[in-house]
Amino acid sequence: QDKQGVILQSSIGDCNTTDKRFIKQLQKAIDKSSPLPRAPTGLFDSELTLHFKVKGDIDVLKSLRDKANNYKYKAAFNKWLPLAKNNHMPSQYNLGFMYSSGKGVTKDLGKSFYWYDRAAKQGHSASQFGIAWMYQNGVGVEKDINKAVGWYEKAAEQGDKAALFTLGAMAYNGSNGVKEDKARAKDLIQQSADQDYSKAIKFLDKHKF
Repeated sequence: QDKQGVILQSSIGDCNTTDKRFIKQLQKAIDKSSPLPRAPTGLFDSELTLHFKVKGDIDVLKSLRDKANNYKYKAAFNKWLPLAKNNHMPSQYNLGFMYSSGKGVTKDLGKSFYWYDRAAKQGHSASQFGIAWMYQNGVGVEKDINKAVGWYEKAAEQGDKAALFTLGAMAYNGSNGVKEDKARAKDLIQQSADQDYSKAIKFLDKHKF
């Protein structure tokens, strides 16, 4: 990494443009491994070639970072799998997340639901919210609004801020089989906002009860 860092730094140092703003944006992009700024008009061909070389260096760094992260996820998976099989709820939740996102494993929404469901039935609130969302949207399981609401309720009873907000929004709009109840909606969303849930905070700022 140090060696690659030197390469990137020298690449900018070799650039002869006097556009300080461009150089500053380019350095910032390199530091954060983010998309490169558009090269200003009037640059010499040699500088444009350099610009693309810097992009190539960043792509190499991103590739190495992604491979390292994938290795870490695979190692974590091997650690969590036996724990999950022995009903360790956090490990079951972690496997559910990995299968839903494809991190360290091949993405498999059916397996994601399976592990979330096992943890949810043991009372893991984040997993309860997870399968509620999957039931609501028909992801990894057949869509079932009644089951979705039931699991949102279970998660909300444990104070899950995402579930509290979701139920509150349903109660506010009278949607997904939840009866419209502005008073209940305000109470649920306020509980979520009290936990600094950004969606709840924005909702309360935007809507009047």
